Amino acid sequence: MDKAKPHSINVGKKGILWDIGAAAYFTCKPSSGPGSPGKYINLFIDAGGAPDKAKLPSVLPKLLRQFVEFAQRELKCGTGAGS
Repeated sequence: MDKAKPHSINVGKKGILWDIGAAAYFTCKPSSGPGSPGKYINLFIDAGGAPDKAKLPSVLPKLLRQFVEFAQRELKCGTGAGS
């Protein structure tokens, strides 16, 4: 997996996975109109220094899902806010 051609994963909105990282975003507050862009949270994990890179494709999606759930909870976005 190359960062230029990541794999889609079912985490947040448009979650992606590549050889040494993963990313996703979620909506904390949707846009209410053209003058209100809303609040979108982008989360990124870089595991370039991981000792066993072979495990990353199975570990990163789970870790990113936990990261998204934690951020939604702590930012009080709720799980229904575009998770």
